[in-house]
Amino acid sequence: MNTNNAGIAFKVFPIDNNVQKGGIDMAKFTLDSKLKQIWKNPAAKEAYLKVFPGSDEDPQFRLGLGMTVNAIAKYAPDQMTPEKLEELERLLGEVE
Repeated sequence: MNTNNAGIAFKVFPIDNNVQKGGIDMAKFTLDSKLKQIWKNPAAKEAYLKVFPGSDEDPQFRLGLGMTVNAIAKYAPDQMTPEKLEELERLLGEVE
């Protein structure tokens, strides 16, 4: 147990950077990943373009780089349907 300046006791837990230990398996990329993060990984980029081909040729593409996929989907609900987002989420979850 440690104490802070106010004398309150607290326990320090080590951070486990290996997300697969203890049965936890978290995807590296999700729909909450920013597009620029996805674009930096060739496999994630390929997954995105498989579901949304040619989207990187859209004049407004660069505006979306700082946004999450979910945030972008709010601006393009007819193109980014729930079915397509589900497919993208599945493909992104397979990226290592």
